[in-house]
Amino acid sequence: MRYELGDIVRGTIHMDQTEPFGGEELQVGMQGAEFTFFKGKGDESQWSYSGKNTFLHSVFTVNKYYDAKEAPVGKSSFNFAFRIADWLPETFIYASDFNRQSVKRAYSVFAEVVPKHAHDYADAAKTISIFRGSQDIHVLRRHVEVPQKELSTEVISKVGGVMGLGSSLAKTVVIFNQSIYYPGEICKVRIICDNSKCSSAVKSFKLKFKRKIYISGERKTGTNDMVKEVQKSSKYLYQHKDTEHGCGAK
Repeated sequence: MRYELGDIVRGTIHMDQTEPFGGEELQVGMQGAEFTFFKGKGDESQWSYSGKNTFLHSVFTVNKYYDAKEAPVGKSSFNFAFRIADWLPETFIYASDFNRQSVKRAYSVFAEVVPKHAHDYADAAKTISIFRGSQDIHVLRRHVEVPQKELSTEVISKVGGVMGLGSSLAKTVVIFNQSIYYPGEICKVRIICDNSKCSSAVKSFKLKFKRKIYISGERKTGTNDMVKEVQKSSKYLYQHKDTEHGCGAK
């Protein structure tokens, strides 16, 4: 199921209870979590690191059983609706070749009867009811028109010479037409080169698009200590060499 940030999630909970169940109330909620996994590098390539961060757990009461000792036997239906916050990050998944790295941000909508008795929980921490159902959903960022703001950076490079000797400095200003992009948008780049102090001309410009991934995780040692690690990786996804435009020398 697919939603955009700010959308309203609507649904109906159909219950068919054939046996008594000690419940406090019927709840519906939304949960968001991030999962990481990566293999160590070099001497630690045999180790695996993983992590989980639950950043969202919103719960709403749909029906309360008040003084009843148990949820009534029979069939019943309850409608619900709630809005997805527009500040949440969108669903995301990344996985590298040979299952060495993976990052996932996922959401789910759940409904459950909160138990009255400890033995009706599915986990030791008493956070998950045995009377529970859930559905994964995909949350996407809504396309919002943002004010156009250029992003520029200045690059000082050495031109000519041998091994840095006898070279001269060229100043290049790279200007992007905006600072935020959505998938499918065109990134327009303007280059202003000042090569007036150089004896050698700039023959071409090379444009590159790089993806950077930072993944945090942890593993348990033989002594049950937890070791935390952050793995960084980068890869050029696109490269273009512009040989039609250059910059003359003095």
